[in-house]
Amino acid sequence: MSGINNETVATFSRVTLKFFDKPCPLDVVRDDFPIEDDGIVGMEFLRTQKAVLSFAVNRIFIGDQSFRELPHIEHKTYYLRARKKTLVDLDCDFRERSSYVPRIKAGPGIFAGECLVKTQNHRGSLFNTNSTFYDINLGLPLIKRYDFETSARVSLARPTVKPPHGLDMERINSILKELNLDSLNSDERAHVINLVAKFSQQFHLPSDHLSMTKATTHKIVTTDDIPINVKQYRHPPYLHDKIRKQITELITNDIVEESDSSYNSPLWIVPKKPGPAGEKKWRSREILIVSYVTQTSKINDIPHEVSLKVEVSECKKVICCHCTCPAGAGEKCKHIFGSLLYVNRYQIENLQEYCHFIKLNAKIKYKVSDELKKIFFETMTSAQPNSESAIRIILKKSMLS
Repeated sequence: MSGINNETVATFSRVTLKFFDKPCPLDVVRDDFPIEDDGIVGMEFLRTQKAVLSFAVNRIFIGDQSFRELPHIEHKTYYLRARKKTLVDLDCDFRERSSYVPRIKAGPGIFAGECLVKTQNHRGSLFNTNSTFYDINLGLPLIKRYDFETSARVSLARPTVKPPHGLDMERINSILKELNLDSLNSDERAHVINLVAKFSQQFHLPSDHLSMTKATTHKIVTTDDIPINVKQYRHPPYLHDKIRKQITELITNDIVEESDSSYNSPLWIVPKKPGPAGEKKWRSREILIVSYVTQTSKINDIPHEVSLKVEVSECKKVICCHCTCPAGAGEKCKHIFGSLLYVNRYQIENLQEYCHFIKLNAKIKYKVSDELKKIFFETMTSAQPNSESAIRIILKKSMLS
């Protein structure tokens, strides 16, 4: 058969039916034919009968008779997902009764029916299996009642399993009461009962007491050695060379060193007043260090913020310093002293002026050796919170100014 689509459609056979008392040949096709109508009146039949097609009244006239509009029966459609088993509620022509539902021919890949359905208020639940790889909308007709008989030889009671010697039947029966086996057939029930009888201690009952075990341990890893990445401030491209030059110069002169900390410190470059010709200048002789200091006796308190401005010229001296603690405005703050000890690798002069623990005498007020300062710093200012040291220094960020 051709003329419907671009390809020729194969048919099973051809039959002749009477249409308006006129013989009409019809071709029998497969169920997957790409047209939903039950029959197609071909052009060969219409031409032979000299039919008149009136689009004004939407009818076909054959002789003195007209093609009446046939009633179109629409069934409720159900959405079936691909590769799924869906439970749908169907309309039934009987109110409350059990009925046998034969196999429903819903198309290739769709399985429904061949089961018993119990209805309530003309509604019954039926499983539909869509084994295809695409979702479909399925229309199902009204379920008609089919009586069935039950053989007296079939026992609907739950089968029992003879337990092996030494099993706790009371526990097994308690477990079976907690399980819902109504939807299983006799073979499936027997298999579940065998599993319960064999592994009864693996099932938990509400009356069982759960004991402790050391087989598994729980821990929450809170390591802080993972780098904390802070997005750097985006400097203009023309400043990259200037920043790289200043950092290289500071490292070469042993003023700063590359950090081993996992914290990422932001960096700013501060402009100066432009020159006479309008050229841009940047401050390169001073470095501003901001550190956060906490005491081990009050480790949970908010840390104090210490600001140090150090001149990076040949003398490398402290220009000014300040702390947020009550004594931070003066020069005898132990937080400032601890921060200065931390930056002593910059060879800051007059460090002893900021020490208020022991008044230094004239014999040791000069430059202290690097080894002694390192030992003092490691034992007094880099202690952990559980030590007896008074100060813990956390250098958070530094910036050029």
